[in-house]
Amino acid sequence: MAGQRWQDDTPARSRRQPHGPFENTAVGFIATSATPHHYLTIDQELRPLFAFFGAQTVGGSVYATDSHFDESREVSNAKIRDRLTTLARATVELYLRRFATGRYR
Repeated sequence: MAGQRWQDDTPARSRRQPHGPFENTAVGFIATSATPHHYLTIDQELRPLFAFFGAQTVGGSVYATDSHFDESREVSNAKIRDRLTTLARATVELYLRRFATGRYR
């Protein structure tokens, strides 16, 4: 039938079982690079890839360059640290809301 979703052809039992290595996993993306030229990698490459494998991704992400780190390889930029904290909290919140409650199990 036109307009039916592909899941309609799949038996209900198999739809409930994990289909990929990240099925029912909350994922937050962090990427680093020497320059800011590859910042779209998260949204153009990683997010679709993880979605294909069944991951539930957090809306935001963190991209840091060499300039955001000090000599001891610690994050030295306060804005990046704040964004990392926000991303970590959002990832845990996504997990708790969707998966710990059994909604997706």
